[in-house]
Amino acid sequence: EKCIKNINDNFHKDISLESIAEEFYFSPSYFSVVFKNHTGVAFSKYLSNLRIRKALELLENSDYKVYEISSMVGYHDEKYFCRVFKKEVGVPPDKYRRVT
Repeated sequence: EKCIKNINDNFHKDISLESIAEEFYFSPSYFSVVFKNHTGVAFSKYLSNLRIRKALELLENSDYKVYEISSMVGYHDEKYFCRVFKKEVGVPPDKYRRVT
């Protein structure tokens, strides 16, 4: 639970499975297995879903530009953020904002 809280509190930072595992004194492979057993999804999928959920909230409830939102949710590359967003949501972020 502490690991998940840490991820939820720091999703916007440059975190990785390795950095979280190290912080809680787990080996990355052990942490990966335990995390998936506990959450039902792999670490990278959990982090990506969390970031996209937060981006959806920001798109719906703010006037931030897409590049600002991508940075706020932990993506340093706006184009990559847009690809991930479209894959998960079905439309690019700017189009999502126009239809909501």
